[in-house]
Amino acid sequence: MIEFAFVLLVYNTSIDEKYVGNFKSCEIAQIHYFMYENKNYDGFRCIPKEYARLPEGTPTKNIDMSNGSFRYQSFKELCKARRNCT
Repeated sequence: MIEFAFVLLVYNTSIDEKYVGNFKSCEIAQIHYFMYENKNYDGFRCIPKEYARLPEGTPTKNIDMSNGSFRYQSFKELCKARRNCT
């Protein structure tokens, strides 16, 4: 199992940071930034996920650049499996 230990945050100013995803290392997060986010934002921060202050309920996005896969994890209730969606 791969441990996604680093979070990439992109920004134009320090106030408007945007969560991009979780990565295995900061080097891989930098590659993703320069390939996909460089044109839209002025800078980025790569920090350990323990120090990232993401809003409550933010779905995590594990990005694996070695095979191009994106895996999402949501913290919402799984109502379809229980058949109690409202």
